[in-house]
Amino acid sequence: MVGVFRDFVARNMHHASCVLDEARYYARSFFGPMPTRLDLLPAGAGGGSVLVLPGFLACDASTRPLRRGLKRIGYHVFKLGMGRNMGVSEQTLYDVDMRVRELVQRRGEPIILIGWSLGGLIAREYAKHAPELVRAVITLGSPIQGDLRTLPIARLYEWLAGHKVDAPPIDCALDEKPPQPTAAIWSPRDTVVPLAYARGNRRSCDFDIEVRCAHLGYCTDIDAMLAIDRAIARCCPEAASHKTAALLAYHGAEPIAAEAA
Repeated sequence: MVGVFRDFVARNMHHASCVLDEARYYARSFFGPMPTRLDLLPAGAGGGSVLVLPGFLACDASTRPLRRGLKRIGYHVFKLGMGRNMGVSEQTLYDVDMRVRELVQRRGEPIILIGWSLGGLIAREYAKHAPELVRAVITLGSPIQGDLRTLPIARLYEWLAGHKVDAPPIDCALDEKPPQPTAAIWSPRDTVVPLAYARGNRRSCDFDIEVRCAHLGYCTDIDAMLAIDRAIARCCPEAASHKTAALLAYHGAEPIAAEAA
C-alpha cells in the first residue's frame, strides 16, 4: 500500500513540475522570449537554408532565440513573416508556399522546414504538396499521431480557428509523413502536446529525438537547438553545418557525418 501511494505521489509531482514549467514560460512570454545563452553554442558554418514556422497563437518573435541559435551553429535561417499563427487554412498554406518559393529562388536550394507545435503540422502538410521545394521537415512538440480531439488544447484551438482540430479545411492526412526525410523532436516534460502525440512512429516520421524542455521552451532550449542540428545532419547530411571540434565535444558524440552514414 505504501508503495502504491509513493508511486502516485511521484507521478503527480512530476506532472505538477511540468505544468509549473509551462506556466513559467507562459508568464515570461508577456515580456518577450526567454533569454538564452547562445554563447553556449559553439559556432559552425556552411549549413543549409532553414525556415522556422511558429506554433499556434505565436508569431516570429517567439522563434527568434531558436533562429539565432541555429544561425550561430551555422545555418541560413529565416522567419516565416506571416504574423500570428491562428490555425490551419488554405491561406496558411498559400502564405507558406509564397515564402518558400521566395527563399528557394534566393538561396538556390530546397528549404529545411522546422515547425514548432502547430507550425510542425503546417510544415508537414505543405511539404507533401511541394516535395521539390522542401529538403526535410523537423517538428518540435507537434501532434503528429493520435486522436487530436483529446489534446489538452483542442477545445481552445477549435474555438479560435473555427474548425475541428482533426478536420482542418485543407486536403491532408495528418498522420502520414511527408515524402522528405522527417524527424520528430519531443519532450516528456511537454504538457501541451504530450509525447504520445509528438513522438511519432514509423508511419508518421523517420526517426525521433528526445529532449527535456517545456512545450513553450522548444525555441529557447539549447539542447533542443542541438537536437535540431543532429536531425538535419541525419535527414540531409549535405545540408549539415560544418562542425568545430568544440561543437562535437558539446554534442558528446562522434562526428555526425559518420552517424548519418
